[in-house]
Amino acid sequence: MEEHIYKEGYRVIYGSSENSTVIARDLLQTFKNYQVDGYILAPTAGLEDDINQLVKEGYPVVVFDRASPDLQCSKVLVDNFRGSETAVLHLIDNGFRNIAMVTLAAGQDQMNERVNGYHAALQKHGLPPILKEIIYNEDPHKTIQNLKSLLKSKKDIDAIFLRPTISP
Repeated sequence: MEEHIYKEGYRVIYGSSENSTVIARDLLQTFKNYQVDGYILAPTAGLEDDINQLVKEGYPVVVFDRASPDLQCSKVLVDNFRGSETAVLHLIDNGFRNIAMVTLAAGQDQMNERVNGYHAALQKHGLPPILKEIIYNEDPHKTIQNLKSLLKSKKDIDAIFLRPTISP
C-alpha cells in the first residue's frame, strides 16, 4: 500500500493506538492538525462516532481488520470465521488431532470470529479445543511462561494455530 501511495504523490503517516481509544482519538486529532488527505484505520472500540464525524467532514476513510456496522465508511475486511475454520480443517486433513489455538484475550468481534471458526472446525471432527488466550502487552517473559505451561500440561498437542500478530 505504501509503495503504491508513494507513486501517486502521497505519503503514509503511521501511528499506533496500542488499542486505546484515548490514544486513537489523540492520533486522529494530530493527523487532522497536519491536514492529512485521508485515513486508513484499524479502529479501536468506541471510535465509531469519531470516524463517522471524519466522513461527515468529507475525509476519505477506510477501516480494516475490524469494523462496526455503525461505521459509515469503506471497509476492507476478511472472513475471520472462515479463515480460521479453513486453517484448522487443513491441519486436521493433514493428520493433526490435538490442535491448540493461541490468541489474544481481547473480546473484539474479529477475535471472537477466529475462535468460533477454530471451534467449528474441531466440532466437525469431534476434536477437543485447547484454547490459550494471552494478554496484549503482557510482560513477554510471563507470556512465554504461560505458553510453556500450556505445552507442559498438554503434552499431546501436535499443532498450534497461532492467530496472527501475536509477538511475545
